[in-house]
Formats: sequence, structure tokens, C-alpha cells
Amino acid sequence: MAEVAVARDWELLREIAALAQADAPTDLLPADTELFKRWREAVTRYHLSGWSRMTPENVERVAATQSGDDC
Repeated sequence: MAEVAVARDWELLREIAALAQADAPTDLLPADTELFKRWREAVTRYHLSGWSRMTPENVERVAATQSGDDC
């Protein structure tokens, strides 16, 4: 996460934030239990690592304030 943030890859940051905000889709559970479990664990690590405030909206706001950005 930190590497993506330092690189200012706004598109990837928005997508990561959106995936974490949406959480793992519950309809994935019966189809692929292991993928669901790993996705939920990744979202938990995301929040426990302090990234909870990085929402797609906040990423967009920060990206808009950066000069020379192509967002």
C-alpha cells in the first residue's frame, strides 16, 4: 500500500480503496470459499494497518490537489 501511495498511482489507489470499502462479495463465498477468505483477510489487514480513511473519495480529493496530475 505504502509503495502505491508514494508512487501516487491514483487510479490503483482508488481501486484498492473501493475494493476495501466494498469488502468481499458474499456471493463469492459458496463459489470460492478460499478466495473469499483471503479477500476478507486482506481487507482486515488494510483496516488494521490504518488505511481505513483512504476511501475512493479521499483519494480523488488528494489527487485533485496535486499539481501536474492527470486524474
